[in-house]
Amino acid sequence: MEDRQDNQVNTDHKWVKAEAAFSEVKKKIAATPILRHFDTEKRPVVIVYASGWAVSASLVQDHDGVYLPVMFTSRTLKQNELNYGIVEKEVLALLCMLDLGYSMLAGRPIQVLARHSTLAWLFRAAGLQGRLDQWAALLSPWTLEITKCTRGEDEILGSLAAAITPRSVVDQALAAIAPRKEPRQSVDTPVPTVEQDEALLVASFDGSARVKRGGGAFSAIIWRLPEWTVVKAASG
Repeated sequence: MEDRQDNQVNTDHKWVKAEAAFSEVKKKIAATPILRHFDTEKRPVVIVYASGWAVSASLVQDHDGVYLPVMFTSRTLKQNELNYGIVEKEVLALLCMLDLGYSMLAGRPIQVLARHSTLAWLFRAAGLQGRLDQWAALLSPWTLEITKCTRGEDEILGSLAAAITPRSVVDQALAAIAPRKEPRQSVDTPVPTVEQDEALLVASFDGSARVKRGGGAFSAIIWRLPEWTVVKAASG
């Protein structure tokens, strides 16, 4: 009976310590300034980041030499946007943030931190065509200062713009669902050989076969090796 009471006391003591620690953690999490309110007296800074499958941006402001986030935005790229150049993807990220935070950013000079200095070329180039010309027209009312991050800062900016998730962790987590992120693997296929005393049949199919309405199109040939004589050919 005494042993049972001692065990009960020890269990209660451990639970009290665990509950107190958990309460302290909740207080610290609640007190941590994850997002700051937009300060109209401070200059807005937009960090843009683009990868092979998504674009993201963060609106931050300088508080005593530290960039604290105000707003995040991100989206995956559409099928036709996957082949865009890095400049075009960074423009997409910038447009997303300007659209989301229009009420806060309109009429203010904005500093844009990018991983590539070519984004500034968009505002100086003449005779742009296609979507670049349209994007330049959309950005013309804004007062933007494009700043390329220095060496060593690109990973920090990428982590901020990607919602505080390091790019290496994102790529590793998406390897199973985004095969395009993995490097192409080369497979060595042995060259087939045919001995003189072997008799083999080889079937070859037309690679341009296409499906038609109400039916299909095909072409195939059966060869006999090693003479390469045609045994049968058919198409339809």
